[in-house]
Amino acid sequence: MRSFLRGKFVLVLLAGLVVVFLPLGTVYGEGKIQRPPAASADFEMPLVAHHVKNPSSHIVPKAAASSWEEVLLLGGQRLAATQNHDGGWDWPLDDGDPENGSTPNTLGPIAMGLAKAYEVTQDPTLLSALVLAGNYLLDKTNNFSPSDGYLAAELDSIFGVTTYVDHMNLYFYGPLANGTYDYHGEGTLYDTAGYIQLIRDHRTGDYANIAAWDIGIGLVAAAMCGADTSDWIAGVKAEIDELDATKYYAVLGLAGAIYGLAYVNEDYDPQAGSYADASSLADLAAILATYQMESGGFTWMPGEMDPGDETTQETAYAVLALKQFDPATYALAIEKATAYLASHQMDTGGWNNAPSENDNTDQEYNEVTGEALWAVRQDTAPTVSVEQAIDQPDPTNLSPVHFVVTFSQPIDVATFTTDDLLLGGSAGDNLVATITETSPNDGTTFDIAVTGMSGEGQVTVAIPEGKVLDKALHANLASTSVDNAVTYDLILQRADYNGDGKDDIAVFRPEGGVWWIWHQGHVVYGQRGDIPVPADYDGDGKSGIAVFRPSTGTWWIRGQGHVTYGQVGDIPVPADYNGDGKSDIAVFRPSTGTWWIRGQGHVTYGQPGDIPVPADYNGDGRTDIAIFRPSTGTWWIRGQGHVVYGHTGDIPVPGDYNGDGRAEIAVYRPGTHIWWIRGVGHAQYGGDGDLPVPADYNADGSMDIAIFRPATGTWWIRGQGHVVYGQGDDVPLMPQDALPER
Repeated sequence: MRSFLRGKFVLVLLAGLVVVFLPLGTVYGEGKIQRPPAASADFEMPLVAHHVKNPSSHIVPKAAASSWEEVLLLGGQRLAATQNHDGGWDWPLDDGDPENGSTPNTLGPIAMGLAKAYEVTQDPTLLSALVLAGNYLLDKTNNFSPSDGYLAAELDSIFGVTTYVDHMNLYFYGPLANGTYDYHGEGTLYDTAGYIQLIRDHRTGDYANIAAWDIGIGLVAAAMCGADTSDWIAGVKAEIDELDATKYYAVLGLAGAIYGLAYVNEDYDPQAGSYADASSLADLAAILATYQMESGGFTWMPGEMDPGDETTQETAYAVLALKQFDPATYALAIEKATAYLASHQMDTGGWNNAPSENDNTDQEYNEVTGEALWAVRQDTAPTVSVEQAIDQPDPTNLSPVHFVVTFSQPIDVATFTTDDLLLGGSAGDNLVATITETSPNDGTTFDIAVTGMSGEGQVTVAIPEGKVLDKALHANLASTSVDNAVTYDLILQRADYNGDGKDDIAVFRPEGGVWWIWHQGHVVYGQRGDIPVPADYDGDGKSGIAVFRPSTGTWWIRGQGHVTYGQVGDIPVPADYNGDGKSDIAVFRPSTGTWWIRGQGHVTYGQPGDIPVPADYNGDGRTDIAIFRPSTGTWWIRGQGHVVYGHTGDIPVPGDYNGDGRAEIAVYRPGTHIWWIRGVGHAQYGGDGDLPVPADYNADGSMDIAIFRPATGTWWIRGQGHVVYGQGDDVPLMPQDALPER
């Protein structure tokens, strides 16, 4: 390995500022060299831009934009306005006809800038434009550009899907890995190494340096899509050894190469080329930093360091490279560069590539605008969202409760601790959380698991402003959420058909098998003789419409099919016996006192004449096997003993009447219309012929005393009034596992 401090360069670190002194006499060319146009996204694009006149465009002082958010909004709206109807863009700007086909290879950097603008602004216009851009990407099958991969990953992150990366792997990275990628349908099949060589072969002469940029961003894209990166890494290293600092695009090529290798944490000791005296990626980054000018912008070519030699494109990719490699060391350089970009935004909202050339400010580029937005986004505070985890049941009786935290840009993971979380809600005062980084494991996405719930209620997670630092030492903004609350319900109710947390007034009409649900309409499911068994069979937090057909022992669950489990005489007792958040198909066989639970086996607990009363009596999140023996008024709870509470003729109505997360032993005495609730007290509520229908009708976490009066079809709910809904032979539906006999 050759020392970096040798002959050509002297490296000095002063308070985090990197300074590289070039020795006198270093010459990159005679006089001023003509600056070329902005480079396109990859080798498919013509290298000479067609100038599009836009006389109204001119540079706006930074004061015109009052905040980073405004800079991003103006730029994002400009890209949305110049987008074609097919979802792509023209190059370099706009041909005036949005019906014309777009240039496919500029999609990645343009839409990436649009995405970064949307992340901060959440502007719906930008979101609509991203949907169109995503559709354009999905239309590609053999005309991909290396930059498409990072756009795919970004779109998946924004929309919470895997659609776009899956598409890239199916049609691009997969075929490259298999050596079957038919580039543009020309009949020549490429593997990854061959495709990379194709890029290198197309970037020749004065433009050879661009290949390092092409392959560098291609490496980032492949890594973001989870593709094999070995050939991309080899390609970047080969291009570094061929970089020529005396030719066009040397700064751009160096920045792209550094960005790619830094993204995959790959070091390199150059063996040839203009940067052979560097001995590591750190040395290359230090050299790149020397190309920054006093204005904050980066020059377009080494040796051209006079005012006016700055370019937008080189500045943008230098920001990406330095931010990826070492954001702390280069924080000041990044800050100056992004300030330069923001101050040279045009009044259209876009950017040109040579802002200082006042006689050429009409040359605005869509691609350069996207790249500037991407870079500007690097110097903004990270936003963060907190949401329920995708597979988190709500409500749930399971612990822990999971949330997903997503930062807009990689953070310093060491600065994110449980002390940064604001745990709240009404499920207890001693909540505890653990933080686990999850895929893509790049410092952006984390699982938060909350435990310590001591009662029923909501569990919430938030992150206040200023708690977590990104890799450039920017503190986060306060978290935002669409749904960062999960209802913790130790005894899951099974009469909530719309998932709003309230048990619904509903009846099953045997004649015709019709389910009538208050304010939700009706549905035909079942027939006379069926027993309604509403329960949450799929764990989505809603009661599923279902019936048990005693004549055949068949369970019919709407939308989920049917299964035979049971026989004539069995009493259906669906409940969550294993604590997985889903109700289990189960029956109690009175003739033998046996409980049969599908997938869990059977157990004998009870005798003929007993009434099954399954409920969670100890608050562990699992339904307990239990029976009420009317002959003695005794409750037997498996594993918990027995207690005498009630007498012959009482109707058992267990439930959580005080909101402590445990079901109370309780009975309704028809003769006196008195509700007796063990440990809570008693109350008279009802009349002759009434049926008890306790449930949580107001979502306060406690069971409400209520009756259904068949004679008038009236529901009476204590403290909440009454409503007529039903008729004489209707079966009231309630969150009990077995209805009382009528």
